[in-house]
Amino acid sequence: MSVLETLNDIGINPVMATKLMTKLNISPDELDIPYYFNMFKDVAQFFSKYENSEYIINKVTFRHSDDSLSKLWEYVQVQQNREQLEKSIESLDGELSILGKIPEAEHRIKELEDKKFATTAMLDQNKKEIQMYER
Repeated sequence: MSVLETLNDIGINPVMATKLMTKLNISPDELDIPYYFNMFKDVAQFFSKYENSEYIINKVTFRHSDDSLSKLWEYVQVQQNREQLEKSIESLDGELSILGKIPEAEHRIKELEDKKFATTAMLDQNKKEIQMYER
């Protein structure tokens, strides 16, 4: 089975995968190496969610033509971390909203507010990392 067939089987559009391989100057033989295949798969799955992903791909890989796949994979990891942090904050907000109506929940509210503060700080740092990749 070819690399493109394998990618297609896991839901990645072969046309998009081919364009990405071309952009990153990756041969199908390189993707026979599991390490590179997994990195490429993560990148392709992440960017397949976006219509105009080419702009970001170009922006992130512009200065890293010799190590484009690694830099793009790092960018995807940072973006996925951002998404998780945003979900955590949303969940904390929901729980705080519910607990705010319970007078006996002061201690738990304080814990959650502290956790939200720390998570927000991590999200702010994460956004700075994303900006570093997008420069």
